Amino acid sequence: MKHAFLFLLMLASLTVSGESYNNSIIAVVNQSIITSNSIQPELNNSSSLDEKKQVINNIINKILQQELIKKFDLGPSQYEIEEALIHVSKKNKISLNELKKNTNFAFILNDINNNLSIFNLKNFITKDIKFNITDDEVTEYCQNIENKLIKQIKIAEIVIIEAPDSNSHDNKLNSKIIDFLDKLSNHISKGASFINLAKLHSQDSTYSNGGISDWTKIDTPLMIEIDNLQKSQVSKIYQRGDGWAIAIKIDERNINLILEKCKKELINLKAEQYFLNYINNYRKKAKIKIYTDNL
Repeated sequence: MKHAFLFLLMLASLTVSGESYNNSIIAVVNQSIITSNSIQPELNNSSSLDEKKQVINNIINKILQQELIKKFDLGPSQYEIEEALIHVSKKNKISLNELKKNTNFAFILNDINNNLSIFNLKNFITKDIKFNITDDEVTEYCQNIENKLIKQIKIAEIVIIEAPDSNSHDNKLNSKIIDFLDKLSNHISKGASFINLAKLHSQDSTYSNGGISDWTKIDTPLMIEIDNLQKSQVSKIYQRGDGWAIAIKIDERNINLILEKCKKELINLKAEQYFLNYINNYRKKAKIKIYTDNL
């Protein structure tokens, strides 16, 4: 293996068709080689030695990141790639087929793969880290934000699309669903757990969480009605997508959405710095040789 790697190093400088073709070794990173040809466009755009060194260091970091992506098997799934392609096509107001027929599609796909891989790596490195922010940090970073509070509520729903003991051809399907929800509502009013019944009967994706929603703005007549419910009071039966539902109000809060967004940005900055520190520490352990004279 060592001899094979040395042979690759020798091939990095070649003479082609009788002409002197200087393809110099710029750097060696573990088992990867960076040659002048492979980064010539980036070097051409650099006007000083310091800028060229920065180009090399950025490429070294990318190589090290790719090593970690391969080590932890963090390459994007086909589903992630397809979702990204759909996003790109919508952003450019073209169909997915048109995007795939684009002459630059191979480059687009490569960029998507790289970006998704880096995104997965960042999430993997920081997933178990809780980034705390202090009041002083918030005050310094989140300046000149209007103190405007918005009320939000959290609800739990039981959604029924198909009533028990019925079939899709039943003309009285809606009636059976409403009767079933009415029975559940009566049970809850007598002390049965809404959350447990949601886990047993709700046909919405939130069933496993007891039907509990994320924080929701009170911006529709239905949300206003649910907001006015008393504790443990069950809402009237209402239409929900292809089915029917009942709900209770779980919690409420007043929140400054702009301030919360700023706090998330601050946490993301801390996560980014943690990731960069991780890469720097990984780099310190790598075998790196930069041939500055060849720049």
